[in-house]
Amino acid sequence: MATFARVRLLLATSIILTVFLPSVAGADARVVDCAAGRRIGSALRMPAGRQLLVIVKGTCTENVAVARDDVTLRGDAVTGGGISAADPARATVLVDGRKGVVLDLLTVSGGQSGITGTNGAVFAIQNSTVEQNVQNGIVASVGSAVTLASSRVRNNGASGSTAPERAGWGYPVDSGNPHR
Repeated sequence: MATFARVRLLLATSIILTVFLPSVAGADARVVDCAAGRRIGSALRMPAGRQLLVIVKGTCTENVAVARDDVTLRGDAVTGGGISAADPARATVLVDGRKGVVLDLLTVSGGQSGITGTNGAVFAIQNSTVEQNVQNGIVASVGSAVTLASSRVRNNGASGSTAPERAGWGYPVDSGNPHR
């Protein structure tokens, strides 16, 4: 029986490494354990220059401002990951003018908007859920571009997503609120 358990663990580990290792190669990686009081904002303070992968374990209660390019915020593949706004009057995640930002395997909730990209930000949301935000789930404004794939945008106060001025959308998939 113990051999069977080891084989299952080895198989699960190899699947996880096969799926996630290509995006980790060449990147600085940080694990943020929200239950232990760690913060995503602290992990984002790494010096720029290399790609940064932040693995989020559990749900962190904070408003995250991404202030560097080439960042992936990824929920833990086993325990899950989420970001819930500490201040509901601000975006849960703000991407201000940054490029190459990816949110993957996360649940984002509780802010004025869930995820806001502004001032030419280029970001992607994949395999994630953006829900229960005061106004919009996702906002792309002032020349920003967002790609939404295999994600849910649902149960937000006003709309699922909006691109009000000079912004662009990739192909939205599986959204629960109307896009406008």
